[in-house]
Amino acid sequence: MKRTLLGLLFLIGITAGLAAQEGARFTVEVSTDSILFGNYFKVTFSLENARGGEFSAPDFSEFRVVSGPNQASSMSIVNGQVTQSISYAYYLEPKDLGNFYILPASVAVGDKVMETQPIEVMVVPNPENIRQSPDNNSGFNMQQFGFEGMDSWGDGMPDLNQINEMFRNMMPNGGDMDGFQFFQDSMPSFNLDEFFRMMPELRMQIPEELQEGEQPKEGKRKKKRKIYKV
Repeated sequence: MKRTLLGLLFLIGITAGLAAQEGARFTVEVSTDSILFGNYFKVTFSLENARGGEFSAPDFSEFRVVSGPNQASSMSIVNGQVTQSISYAYYLEPKDLGNFYILPASVAVGDKVMETQPIEVMVVPNPENIRQSPDNNSGFNMQQFGFEGMDSWGDGMPDLNQINEMFRNMMPNGGDMDGFQFFQDSMPSFNLDEFFRMMPELRMQIPEELQEGEQPKEGKRKKKRKIYKV
């Protein structure tokens, strides 16, 4: 009886394994197919619904490998269907301008070898040295909005001293703030009144608020805000 039960379990396991291998997929994905020179992008090889053996990465001789392989596994259940996947991610920086191919990667699945399709990446000139996010190369770039020096913060969040330094660079008169710091031990809500008080050349006259029921004085509606120089 025990032998019969073990035999049935063994056959069920083989059948399930074969079914999973039949639905196996081995794909490649890049974070962008067009990148500015001097930046790097992410390429991910994913194996779904199969237990892969030895993974072989393609030749990356046209790129500098910034990081990788970074291996991750996941499982999802959608409408009762279980999907398992394992991925291998690399961050690559092109060495030159032009069109380049990510060549096929391979992985052993049972007695078969699966390969990804080649994928093309175009590297274009970057005369302004614009920085891009490697995970999303159309991401927000602070340097384009006049926040010089933010690229030196790296991939992490800036600390309070770096934020204060950024505001000093935005201040008139060489960044003299009389020892004032916008952020001390924490990051409170931003105070516009204090901000403009410390920026004399941009100081604005804020209109007085009317009390409930009070009518505006004659001509007050047409009065424009003034800018004063100290």
